[in-house]
Amino acid sequence: MEYLQRYGELGIASHQFAIYEKYWLAKLAGNLIKTSFPYDFPKKGSPFKKESMKYEFSKNIANRLIQLSNQSDSRLHMILTAGLFVLLEKYTGIKDIILGTSIYRQDFESEFINTVLTLRSTLNEAITFKELILQVRQTIVKAVENQNYPIEMVLEQLNMPMSESNFSLFGVAILLENIHPYRYINHLPLEMVFSFFRSNEGIKLDLKYDGSLYGKVTIERIITLFARLLESVLFQIEGRVLDREILSGEE
Repeated sequence: MEYLQRYGELGIASHQFAIYEKYWLAKLAGNLIKTSFPYDFPKKGSPFKKESMKYEFSKNIANRLIQLSNQSDSRLHMILTAGLFVLLEKYTGIKDIILGTSIYRQDFESEFINTVLTLRSTLNEAITFKELILQVRQTIVKAVENQNYPIEMVLEQLNMPMSESNFSLFGVAILLENIHPYRYINHLPLEMVFSFFRSNEGIKLDLKYDGSLYGKVTIERIITLFARLLESVLFQIEGRVLDREILSGEE
């Protein structure tokens, strides 16, 4: 098998390959629902139309994110990921949510076995934002521990083939470009990628999306509601996340 040969070249034992396989098949067992923001336009297998929209978070939100993350980029990514899980639940009503991310930036450049990680998390009715952050942390830690298993094999074993216009496992990914190079997932036909960047000036978002599925007004609204959600949960992390209302009465 090609991948086993590649493992041998990297000095990784075949039994380790089996451990990775067991983890991913267990993590992705059961009924899988692809999580996406509702489309503006029908998905017809149209060519991917790359668009992006940039946004800078307020100093209030950025300072709180940096405070909660204790200036750790990996923790910052976990907090933002937890927030995106909540936003997707608000949009879809689905509590078993799957997101994508990439492996951490590697110190060397080579032909990696895998660069794509799948993050699956379930939101129960009583979960607080603090509890969700800890849950997401565990999910990311385990995904990184088992990262050397090709996403192509996962899709094959789940009978979820990928096409040029559709990635069947998840539609949305999240990166913190300080630690996740966008090029690691650029080959996937994803509907939306929340790409964050932290600098001394604050925290910015570059939301990359498929313009054949979403209009600019929808993307602006998603960003506005995400910022509103963060402002709500970041300052009350002990509160239950599903109780948070991010729409005004008029909306």
